[in-house]
Amino acid sequence: MNTQTQTPASFRLPDIVLPFSPSDRTASAGRLVDSVIGWSHDRGLVGRRGRDRMRDSGVLDVGLALTGGAPPDRALVLLQWFVWTLLLDDRVDDGQWAGDGVLTEFAKAAAGVLNGDRQSHQDPMLRVLAEDLWPRTRDLVGPDRQAAFAEHIARYLAAQCEVVDRRADSVPVALDNYIPLRVELFGADILFDLIEVIHLLDVDDAGVVRRCAGNVLGWVNDIYSLEKDLLLGEEANLVRVLHDERGCSWQEAVDTAAAMIYDQVEEFRRHGEPVALASRLATAMVDVLVWHQKSSRYHWRDRDRGAVDTSLTPLSLIWAEFERDPYPVYERLREDFPVMRDEPLDAWVLSRYRDVRTALCDSRFSSANYNWQSGPVVGRILLEMSDSEHTAHRALMSPAFRGRAMNSLSEKAFDLAKSLAVRTSGRIRRTGDADLVSVF
Repeated sequence: MNTQTQTPASFRLPDIVLPFSPSDRTASAGRLVDSVIGWSHDRGLVGRRGRDRMRDSGVLDVGLALTGGAPPDRALVLLQWFVWTLLLDDRVDDGQWAGDGVLTEFAKAAAGVLNGDRQSHQDPMLRVLAEDLWPRTRDLVGPDRQAAFAEHIARYLAAQCEVVDRRADSVPVALDNYIPLRVELFGADILFDLIEVIHLLDVDDAGVVRRCAGNVLGWVNDIYSLEKDLLLGEEANLVRVLHDERGCSWQEAVDTAAAMIYDQVEEFRRHGEPVALASRLATAMVDVLVWHQKSSRYHWRDRDRGAVDTSLTPLSLIWAEFERDPYPVYERLREDFPVMRDEPLDAWVLSRYRDVRTALCDSRFSSANYNWQSGPVVGRILLEMSDSEHTAHRALMSPAFRGRAMNSLSEKAFDLAKSLAVRTSGRIRRTGDADLVSVF
């Protein structure tokens, strides 16, 4: 779907207020955040930049809201599951696992881990699941809950796979199907199971409050991520489903979604049992709402409070349309967003020649950003050096690109180009055309 050719959407985000009290940040909250960030980095789930962004973005405040002041060792397990699902969701949204059956294979391997498969894994997400997260969780939840918890993980992964498949085949989801799907996409049952376990809650008949809280958490995210989802072509969003299915305006769809949240809150309050669980879920709902209303993850630019006009929404280089055809994106960047903060990419983007040249030549700018890109993999490289250090190291490499060494490279390049040209011409003779990018 080409979001760039869509009619721009204009709407105002509602000022949602929930009738619950937020949590009090406990003294152990900072230590919990440090522990889960260190765990994520040490286990290879995030690099240095991901580690820093996790700390600066405040996204862990959502996970902390779910822990509700539980004992730190138990709360850490829930926070680690929150990070694991968050990173998986980001990999799908950013396109890393959105094609070629990558997510399906991951889900199969994860199911094997949950079923006792002792195979070793290279992927950090699978390795940490097999070697650390699942064994500790299995001990924490106990034998009576293990099967149900594993089933909730499987349903979460199945929901992610369903969304990826629908996106690839351009198959929309009906509202009646989306509502239960959204709860699974959030991983609500995984987190709610852990809330009960870490607080030692022995609850019965919790289905209503869990369902209502899961809907509220998912739909709050849908409303405040709508601008981002419209930019990236994401169809798994309650507001978008309402807009497309009912043929209403974007504002009507936003207002309907907000009204649905209030209906769920009222049902939650009427039922209110079991009290201990309902109290913790109520606090989690209001904390998550407050985070969404403030987070830069969903508020990308200065604007009137709540007002959104997607014709003014900055583009993103992780947008699928950019990969398929970058040149219209480059043109719009130069015309409308010459200096742009790409929030999903977590980077500043310059697109006009003069600005790019200034950034490359002006000594006030540096290439130190490469230390988080390539540094964790190959160590310090020439690209991140500057001034005399860069000159000294470049002098060591320059002979390989002069004289006879360069002539040798030229001969090899010519031979390779000739063989590719022969193959391409043969393809053209056989079929009448050839894609030069893929065959040459």
